[in-house]
Amino acid sequence: PEIDEMICSTTVVHNQLLDLIAEDLALEDTLYHLGRGLYSDLLEIDLDRFLKVRSLLFSSLLFFSFLFVELSNQA
Repeated sequence: PEIDEMICSTTVVHNQLLDLIAEDLALEDTLYHLGRGLYSDLLEIDLDRFLKVRSLLFSSLLFFSFLFVELSNQA
């Protein structure tokens, strides 16, 4: 069976929370590697581009935090 089929909850809201947590963790990983790439020779990214992407990612994290609170209140 697919891993996505194995990890599921009994309610729609709980499944949405699981999806939200997975997306939140993926964004955190992206931020971490983006920060490492700023100082690495492997990923050439200038400070301007880094700040723009980081700002977009933080906006997404803030939105996910809001959704998490709303869904938690429904659970």
